[in-house]
Amino acid sequence: KSEESANELLKILRDSKSNTKKSLQILRKIKRFAYECPVLEISSVFEKLITRLKDEDLYKLDDDLPLPSIFIHAEFIPKHKPKLLGEYPDIFQETFLLTKRFPHFEMVLNICPEYFKQFRSCMNFLLYGDGPLSYDWRFYLGLVAACTYHNEYLINFTILQYLLHGGDKLWIEEGYTALPDKLKAIMKLNCILAYTPWLIQKEHIQHLVAEGWSLQELSHAVIVMSIYHSLCGFVQGVGVAEEID
Repeated sequence: KSEESANELLKILRDSKSNTKKSLQILRKIKRFAYECPVLEISSVFEKLITRLKDEDLYKLDDDLPLPSIFIHAEFIPKHKPKLLGEYPDIFQETFLLTKRFPHFEMVLNICPEYFKQFRSCMNFLLYGDGPLSYDWRFYLGLVAACTYHNEYLINFTILQYLLHGGDKLWIEEGYTALPDKLKAIMKLNCILAYTPWLIQKEHIQHLVAEGWSLQELSHAVIVMSIYHSLCGFVQGVGVAEEID
């Protein structure tokens, strides 16, 4: 499938020479798969595609490797050599298969590999495991939490994950007005959690239960929003750079 995708992208680029914006979007995706994908079967195909594009003078990007952080020098961020899929358990491949990328903030987290393993295990359970909330609601709550702190990196990353897991585009395009009442009801709690969590009272929970939230759903939602709030501080603090694409 990687070969088929690469050939299809090559055809699109040949046909869209005059559309610079579209070409650059596709080229950035190709560069990300070539240089950041931890699955060798995929990265090798896209590295070869870049060579073919250069031969046809269709590759308009530089050869600099993307930096995961604008604050931390690249030499301090562990390099991960792509491996064959299934060769042995690999947390980086697991991340890629779940998120369809190896995000920059996780590359930076891998400076502390043992912590990163625990973090990834937690996120796998919280966002991709069994639970009372649907996947799109989990990511939308994460998006709402990231918006609270105006964290552009996490906002962009979480929108991609939300749409990847079946999220309704109207919730992104129209925002609050397009949301179901049940989801609207939790927005106030998100703001309190972000800025003054000590002010949460039992009345807040009672109100949300009256709006249709179960205690299990609320527990899941509060954990998702709280983790995204803390991630905003991490991303901002270590200067995580935007993804290539």
